[in-house]
Amino acid sequence: MNNGIVNWNGDQGFAGIWDEALVEADFATMCNAGVALCYDELSAGLKTDLVSYWHLSNWSGSTGTEIEDRHGSNDATNVNSIAFTGTGLNVECTPVTTFAANLSDLNGTSQSFTLGDVLDVGTGNVSNSIWFKTNAGASQMLMTKIGNATPAAWQLWIDASGQVHFDFEIDASNRYLSFETTTTGFDDNAWHLVTADSNRAGGEPIIMIDGAIEAVSGGTLTGSVSTGDNSNTAALQFGRRDIGASPVFFNGNLSFAAYSLESLTLTDHQNMYNSGVSLCESELLSLHSSTHAKLAGFWDLANWSGSPGTEIEDKIAANDATNTGTILFTGSGLDVECT
Repeated sequence: MNNGIVNWNGDQGFAGIWDEALVEADFATMCNAGVALCYDELSAGLKTDLVSYWHLSNWSGSTGTEIEDRHGSNDATNVNSIAFTGTGLNVECTPVTTFAANLSDLNGTSQSFTLGDVLDVGTGNVSNSIWFKTNAGASQMLMTKIGNATPAAWQLWIDASGQVHFDFEIDASNRYLSFETTTTGFDDNAWHLVTADSNRAGGEPIIMIDGAIEAVSGGTLTGSVSTGDNSNTAALQFGRRDIGASPVFFNGNLSFAAYSLESLTLTDHQNMYNSGVSLCESELLSLHSSTHAKLAGFWDLANWSGSPGTEIEDKIAANDATNTGTILFTGSGLDVECT
């Protein structure tokens, strides 16, 4: 093997790494009669064992940077200021379109999205993610699966000071996590994406907001929650908690909710945050299939010109929500990227 440094003199573009051998048909698909495929145009089969994919090029309407890893998190570094002046290779890429979405607007007293007793956590982890906007200045329920019938439960909510909380209880012995962000003020009438991971083995939940991990404080009532069953018969709900004599609701806008029965990473959260422009489910699949593969459910809770299906349809599984209390989709201020 030649151990010296060998440089390349010429043009390069559209590089990929797979962790399995590609067959002849894969090469023929990527060759595409001499027209390069951007990441969005790769088939689901080609993305199955894909590790990373880089454009190493730009064009009118291209998104992101030339050196961004479109599939994984292995962005390249442009050493010595490579210029993108090469020519002669065309690219096939459907333009990405951003739409102003019409978001759900909940009244805080009687409205919620209810899914019934589905997607129990069991002995594993749960990660849930939802866009929200509120300035209600009171306790607001974001996503919950909690009831009076069993102590096993979890809830994601925001309090009157704008701190985001995640609580997770597994059994009658009060093995229970209760943590909140040290940052306040998320009830500022601006859109935020929160992702909460129960992180049972770690002993405290991981709460990510707007592309960053938030510092949390709190504790465990009794013992460790690394083992034990979180299953219950309560309904999975967005914007409502049913416990005690009176339910607690959400007053404001909710949209683009995702649910996973495994831990979501900061990269997964950042993929969904997308610099503050929400991704529809099909765009998440196209751009970040590794994140999409972890999800057990995805709901738009929104509509826009050309949006597919209904606002309450589960885009991944069959757990459609029920619009309880005739929620209107009159909220605004959050765009969606959807090809």
